[in-house]
Amino acid sequence: MAKDVSAFIFAMCRHWTWWIGGTFIAAALAVYQGTGGVIPIWFIWAWVLAGIVVAAFLVWRDQRTLALGALEKLRPKVKIVCSRNIDGCVKPALWQDGPVNFFRIMVEGDCVDAVK
Repeated sequence: MAKDVSAFIFAMCRHWTWWIGGTFIAAALAVYQGTGGVIPIWFIWAWVLAGIVVAAFLVWRDQRTLALGALEKLRPKVKIVCSRNIDGCVKPALWQDGPVNFFRIMVEGDCVDAVK
């Protein structure tokens, strides 16, 4: 649990630092203040709090992207089907020991269009 919390805090700090100092608005505020302008304290606090909200969203989005990528890797690419409901799947035949059933399988893949 402590490892997860520290990873979350580190990611929040990374995104919050980007928000505070790495955006165009932050650069514009720095130039404005550098030329003698005065930024009200309420605006600075609003900027800091908005940065926390934005950082939390960016951390969530990073984790969601990782989770969706992991789910895609887990999704099977090939499906093998054999059922009595599939026409031609079960083929009765006569064998040396008597009648038997041969089963055909249907392979469905989303990574191949056609097999030639």
